[in-house]
Amino acid sequence: MIRPMLGVVPRFVWEERRFSDLQESINRFVCAGNRIPPEWVEEYNELLKRILKQRGTIGVEGDAARQHP
Repeated sequence: MIRPMLGVVPRFVWEERRFSDLQESINRFVCAGNRIPPEWVEEYNELLKRILKQRGTIGVEGDAARQHP
């Protein structure tokens, strides 16, 4: 049986996985009393904005902050 070639993971899937990884990592750091690297916060906010825009659930930048703590 010939299997089809594997391609790359679609960007939206990769972004949602990365967003989930960031959430989990940030939570672990907070629970351990560690400072969150600013790069993580910046990436988290960028991904959140992109994901909400893609889902059509963001109208104003401030909406995202109210929907996701």
